[in-house]
Amino acid sequence: MRKDTSKKIRTAALVAVLVAVTTFVSCKKDKDKVVIITPDVPEEVFPVEVQDSITRYMDIYEGTTPPHLNGQFVSAPHMLIHASYDNSEDSTLYNDRYVAFVYSEDNGLDFYGKQWDDSIVNPQGGHGAYYEEHISNMKITGTGENFSCYYNTEGYPDGMYAKQSTIFSGSWDEKVGIRDFKVAVILVETSGNPNLEPKGAFRVLGDSDGVAEINNWMGKSSESRSCDSSNAFNMFRKKR
Repeated sequence: MRKDTSKKIRTAALVAVLVAVTTFVSCKKDKDKVVIITPDVPEEVFPVEVQDSITRYMDIYEGTTPPHLNGQFVSAPHMLIHASYDNSEDSTLYNDRYVAFVYSEDNGLDFYGKQWDDSIVNPQGGHGAYYEEHISNMKITGTGENFSCYYNTEGYPDGMYAKQSTIFSGSWDEKVGIRDFKVAVILVETSGNPNLEPKGAFRVLGDSDGVAEINNWMGKSSESRSCDSSNAFNMFRKKR
């Protein structure tokens, strides 16, 4: 069922304040940053003009009593559910999406993510590396086991400022994983970059069998790694 969140979003946007700034992993460029947003999903994360479209494909949970998420999970097969700018890509299978959430009373919610990307040039000069993320004190809303958590990424693809938001949603089952695992990635700002899809473009992805299962992936070594945040905008680059 689609959630009508626009009234809450507009109200939250009026009082939203940026409360923290973190980087990705340590090798990230200083000019690229991740902005952590205050609770109750604000418009700079979930723009009004795309709310109705995105909530056709995923639920956005609001509320002040979300679960204290703890665990490591994998969305596999990880599938593109809908691309706003290219319906022909719907149902495309992606590389597995690894996510982890670590909650503590002192530090709040930390997020870790990893996904293989064939387009990244690795340190050996070949193509293919893991794109990794680490977000500290990630903001989360929800009620009971249902949650949505989110962050904004700012960077300079092709030397031009751009911003995108990422929203995860689902229902945490401690014995199984995250049910109805979905992720929306929204292109919030492009600065008119001709190499990116238009402002407001979005993708919704998720686990194609409905559950991101428990997977202790953080204890396993990765091959080569990437942390240049310009890679975060690869999915919105126009095809040549």
